Amino acid sequence: MRYWIVLAASCFLIFCSSEQLLSLEKEQSKRSIILRCRPTGLFSTFDDVLSLCKSYEQGLYSGIEVNFGKWGYYYEKSYGFNWWNYYCEPICCGAKNRPKTITGHDPWEIELNTSRDEAWELIQKYIFVKEEILEEVDQFCDENFDGGLVVGVHYRGTDKYTEAPLLSYQKMVEQIFDITEKHGLEEFKVFLATDEEGFLNYMISIFGNRLCFKEDTSRSTDGKPIHYNQPHPYQSGKDAIIDALLLSRCDILIRTSSNLSRWSTYFNPTISVYEVSQRYK
Repeated sequence: MRYWIVLAASCFLIFCSSEQLLSLEKEQSKRSIILRCRPTGLFSTFDDVLSLCKSYEQGLYSGIEVNFGKWGYYYEKSYGFNWWNYYCEPICCGAKNRPKTITGHDPWEIELNTSRDEAWELIQKYIFVKEEILEEVDQFCDENFDGGLVVGVHYRGTDKYTEAPLLSYQKMVEQIFDITEKHGLEEFKVFLATDEEGFLNYMISIFGNRLCFKEDTSRSTDGKPIHYNQPHPYQSGKDAIIDALLLSRCDILIRTSSNLSRWSTYFNPTISVYEVSQRYK
């Protein structure tokens, strides 16, 4: 009897040791990833970064680092290399193990397979916007969101028609009034974020003093997207992040299809959202 007990115990220990060895080998086989940016817009890159963080959270990599080097639409030599660090705290987590450099990281994982709540949780853990940018957002809110209800509106124009139907200015304003009427709103302010100077002027003609917006934000006057050949790349990226954060501070968000305002819903997953145009399938 004692023999069988000893034999069983020995087999159990061998089995456990084998399992531990396999687990150790699997852990050691994981590589660390260094992320470079694709030649794409700011919040498409944010999708890449969040997708990388999600995979790391799932245990697929031993470590991750976001390092764009001297590359990308928002790189500006005077601000140093790695433009990610212009706007957010550095991301460098885990153990470096046979580091592999990749360009981009499955951005569709975020848009198609990640809920707003899940995105928000990942942001709370990995993505920290620079304090000086948050202070600008707080100051704008203090000066313009004066306790009343604020409707955030994001109109993405210029080249967006290649990805989603482009609403006319008039149709967009009709959508705003339809939605506010649905909520029974009579008194409200509108915060506008847009890449088109023409739409800003149109909204001023409709809402007058009820409209607020970042006056120093770059906007297109010729229909060309503003993140291409931007004379001040750093400021262009900063404007976009501030607009996204300000939209997230509104009570209701009315948005055309855009990565910028989609990220507003990640910064604030409880905001009421109306997407009035959707990306082509």
